[in-house]
Amino acid sequence: MCHCESPEYVVAAVDSALHAGLISRGAWLRELANLPLRLRLQLADVDGRSESIIESLSRFRCRAVGLRVRIQVTLAPGLRVDLVIGERLVVEVDGREHHSDPSAFERDRIRDARLTALGYRVLHFSYSQVMHNWPSVEAAILAAVGHGDHRLHA
Repeated sequence: MCHCESPEYVVAAVDSALHAGLISRGAWLRELANLPLRLRLQLADVDGRSESIIESLSRFRCRAVGLRVRIQVTLAPGLRVDLVIGERLVVEVDGREHHSDPSAFERDRIRDARLTALGYRVLHFSYSQVMHNWPSVEAAILAAVGHGDHRLHA
C-alpha cells in the first residue's frame, strides 16, 4: 500500500489499524524503516488515537498546509473534540450515522454552545465534504485561521 496509494490514505489506513489494535506502533516503525526516505517522511505522522478515516485525512491535510493540529483533545471534563487547530479552533468531522438520531444532533448543539462559552470556534464537516470537496473544507479552515479564530481568547 505504501508504494501504490497516496501518503494521506496510507496514514489513514495505518491510523485505523493502530486504533483497532491490528498492528503495533513498533511494527509500523519497523515497516517504515524499510521505505525510501521520501516516503518515510510523508508517512511518519500516524496516530492511533484517530477515530476515523476522515479525521485522519483532515489532520494530514491540515498539517500539509502548515497548520498545528492536535487530535482527540479533551478541553473540559466530558468534552473531547476531534481536532484543535492552534489554540481555539475546533474542527469536528462526522459521518452521517453520527447524526441519524435527533438526540445526537441536539447533544452536538449543546456541545457547540459549551465550546463557544469556553472561547472556542467550532467548525463541522461531513464525510462527504472531507472525501469529495476538501478544497471547500480547507478554504473554510484557512479563512477561520486568517480571521484569528485559532487563537481566540477565552
